[in-house]
Amino acid sequence: MKISSLSKGLVAHFPLDVASLRGALGLADKTPNSNHGVSANTPVFTTDRKGQANRAMSFNGTSDYIDLGNNASLKFEDGSQDFSIFAWIKKDATGSPYILENRDAGDDGWSFRIVNDYLWLQLNNIDVKSSSAITDNLWHRVGAVIDRDGNGQIYIDGVADGSPVSMGSQAMSISSNAFIGIEFDESSNAFDGSMADIRIYNRALNTQEITSLYEDYRPKLAISSLQKGLVLDMPLTSKRYDAGNTLFKDLTPYENTGVNTGGDVDVDHTTFVSANSDYVGLGNDSSLDITDEITISAWVNIPVLPDVDRYIVGYSPVGLEYRYVLHLNQQTIKAAFRDTLPASITTGNFISVDTWYHIVYTAAAGSTEKIYVNGVDTGASGTAGSTSWTGGSVNIGSIRGSSSYFNGDLSHAKIWNRALNAQEILLLYEKGRN
Repeated sequence: MKISSLSKGLVAHFPLDVASLRGALGLADKTPNSNHGVSANTPVFTTDRKGQANRAMSFNGTSDYIDLGNNASLKFEDGSQDFSIFAWIKKDATGSPYILENRDAGDDGWSFRIVNDYLWLQLNNIDVKSSSAITDNLWHRVGAVIDRDGNGQIYIDGVADGSPVSMGSQAMSISSNAFIGIEFDESSNAFDGSMADIRIYNRALNTQEITSLYEDYRPKLAISSLQKGLVLDMPLTSKRYDAGNTLFKDLTPYENTGVNTGGDVDVDHTTFVSANSDYVGLGNDSSLDITDEITISAWVNIPVLPDVDRYIVGYSPVGLEYRYVLHLNQQTIKAAFRDTLPASITTGNFISVDTWYHIVYTAAAGSTEKIYVNGVDTGASGTAGSTSWTGGSVNIGSIRGSSSYFNGDLSHAKIWNRALNAQEILLLYEKGRN
């Protein structure tokens, strides 16, 4: 599954179309974060900027608004957390209406609104304004990008508008709910017009992404629960391999490119020979800095049963003081998410030769860890230890400091920075099998 860059960091996506209606008043967040909203009144849908019926929502300027609840993922309270806000709007009246906000009465928080036809982003006591007024009643893609250790910038129709403003690293403490179309008191400065396709990101979008949001009609994100938290998606196939530079492609936006050392790349897998010390090095990008929850997944096929540990995926900063690891020994599967030896959990005898298996390991620090084979819980479970990140390297087919290289075929190695649930693991197996 390929994730477009417009899915990376997307914490809320409200199409505000009839298809996103949940019951009588609910409006769906299309991301796996489930930041669903509740409309104050029965939603009225209207045509969008392309004239398509029921693909935008109408706001009456008095009592129509959407309550997004009190969700930590929409607050951005940490003074180092960047964020971006974008929406399609068509305003029908002049005034000072709110598009989006998560702010308390004391101005602690953030808001994105129109003030006398100018766009205005406020974060605590810092204001970022547009230099162009929106005086017509046409559709416009409006947004703001907040780089907490850089600048805040307003955008209109894909173009930066107004002067960038230094943001500083101001922390916030917000107790109120977030809202679409009204101020926090749920009675003042209501939006009069139409809105569609509201997106909130926990990062600063770049200019190419902002242009794409403006130019593409209903850009397809292909975001699903199996993409949430996915930091490595490496097929290990010839289609995703640069033979000239011996590099495997990572299909996530994190671009954790793998350097192939000796692996024999085929159409649907790569063969590793332990005697040749074959492996793929992923480096130590910060996206692989996983200390709280993890899922490791791979398809595996071995020609002989290993008489020592054979590593599928491993991260170790020094020697065998590993942080996370998944490996085979004889017919068993072993895995760990901790700072010390030995492996946290070991399965019974599940592995035979010349057979493809889908193996998944999930863990959460201080909580349950499990191993699945072909979508089924093996019954092996334990409590994961604590882990930290101190450099080193993540490898496929080996672990730093060990001569126990993998021997056999590997395909579709994936890592998440969260623990997948049983339903997701079964779906992952069924997709791979098909």
